[in-house]
Amino acid sequence: MSTNDEPETDDARRAREALAALGRAPAADPAFRARLRREFASGAVGGTDAAPPRVLPFPQPRRNVMHVPRWLALPVAAALLAVSALAFNAGAPWRVVRVSGAGSATVDGHAVPLSDAAAMEAALRPGARVRLPDDAQLEVAAGRSMAIQMTGGTDAVVPAVPGRWFGRSVRGTMAAGEWRITTGADFPGSRLEVVTPAAHVEVSGTTLAVICQPQGTCVCVYEGHVLVGRDASDLHTVLAGRRRYTYVAPGKPALDDAMLPVEVPALGSFCETARPLTKRPR
Repeated sequence: MSTNDEPETDDARRAREALAALGRAPAADPAFRARLRREFASGAVGGTDAAPPRVLPFPQPRRNVMHVPRWLALPVAAALLAVSALAFNAGAPWRVVRVSGAGSATVDGHAVPLSDAAAMEAALRPGARVRLPDDAQLEVAAGRSMAIQMTGGTDAVVPAVPGRWFGRSVRGTMAAGEWRITTGADFPGSRLEVVTPAAHVEVSGTTLAVICQPQGTCVCVYEGHVLVGRDASDLHTVLAGRRRYTYVAPGKPALDDAMLPVEVPALGSFCETARPLTKRPR
């Protein structure tokens, strides 16, 4: 029994009736139940007009036009490895350190002004033939491997630079002129061959001069020792402070003597000026 004596309002009455209706579930239609049971059993729930479920295609991977067959993968990898090894093995390029004289040098048949050190450096590739005027002098270095001073009148082919791990034996040839050579900190284990019309010279780490003249070749050794002969099968050791002169004329015996006096200061000065580049230990 309510303790509230105030009369019930229309809004309160409608709210009370709505709450009472929520507690009563609507009676199910028997016909609807029977139809739903038949459609469920036949698989037609939802009516005959319902759209069938949409099946999305499974995405296919795009074919790579650069795909390498498996049977080619190993040779391709080996080729890439070989190219990389060659690139990393290459020694330092030849750089122009000093150049003097007027006019032009001839490199592979092209005139290169002696005043243009950049053009000279670009032209000095291994295998390039260099001809210097009589009053010129050219000094080049290849990293910490070696340095060469070419005097006036030189006609020679620039050698390659020894590789870091393989290709450590290189060769240069001379037809005329003089090379003063000093090896550096990275040269040990390498070999430089200098071939002239009269001599075969093998350098394994030293400072020396190779003087190519019409009648023969003179090799003066300032430091270390050098192998000198008419060819690779006839080599003799020349020690520091000595020289060996090999004649062009066949059958004429080689001359062994003290190194030329003029070459002592010339090689000493060249060795010291090149030392900061080659890092040759004292």
